[in-house]
Amino acid sequence: RPDRVEPGYGHVELAEELPEAGSARAYGVATFHEKPPAPEARRYMDEGCLWNTGIFVWRAESLVREVEEHAPGLAACLPLIDESDEAFFDAAPEGV
Repeated sequence: RPDRVEPGYGHVELAEELPEAGSARAYGVATFHEKPPAPEARRYMDEGCLWNTGIFVWRAESLVREVEEHAPGLAACLPLIDESDEAFFDAAPEGV
């Protein structure tokens, strides 16, 4: 749970717990508040809202397929990641 007011993060108001999560605890989202002003962030924290931490999970092949379709310049650099050096960052197109 948030331990301080943070207007730089989005805030998530939880809905009901999702039974299909199995042994993990997962909840639906009732409302999302994008980077609220500090007074609203304080209220959301007091009401038990959580921060949007921006953690994303996907299958590698799905990510590569989407990058190839939507950012081919970046996709051309992906093989460089396997070279275990920083060549990927040197070859990545500007604005990435």
